[in-house]
Amino acid sequence: MDPKFRVWSAYRYEGMIKESLLQLKMKGDVRFERILSPIFKEELKVFKDKIFVPIPSNRERKRQRGFNPVAYLLEKAGLAYVPLLESKQMGDGQMKQAYKSRQERLASENPFQLNEDLLKDISDRQGKSILLIDDVYTTGATMHHALELLENRAFQSIAAWVLARA
Repeated sequence: MDPKFRVWSAYRYEGMIKESLLQLKMKGDVRFERILSPIFKEELKVFKDKIFVPIPSNRERKRQRGFNPVAYLLEKAGLAYVPLLESKQMGDGQMKQAYKSRQERLASENPFQLNEDLLKDISDRQGKSILLIDDVYTTGATMHHALELLENRAFQSIAAWVLARA
């Protein structure tokens, strides 16, 4: 990963933040958006000049819960975003990320693909900066894979913000 790549986090992944995210993500309890979306709104206002790109959920998890938690929280916070990244279909034999070591995650096939149509819509990319948005940063593999797809696309800069860092 580019040593200049910055990742900002608002909280540690513990306590109320962890419990709220687990309720939203694992149980689909959207009431926890009332705790989390104001944090998104407040913390992300300093990045208003950047294009917000949410990290997508894998297709199976999105199908199960009915939404991508990161995009959902951005919407509830009233923040515009561009879904430049899409989740690839997981193969039948693929192991979930949670069960992999950091090395296995980094060595795995990139789980994302670019939405080329949306990429074309962003004119004058050289003057634009991307801010990848995710809920939890654990090993860095997710950001590594996202950066891998975006880094040679003539954006001025690419950085990341996460709600919580494990």
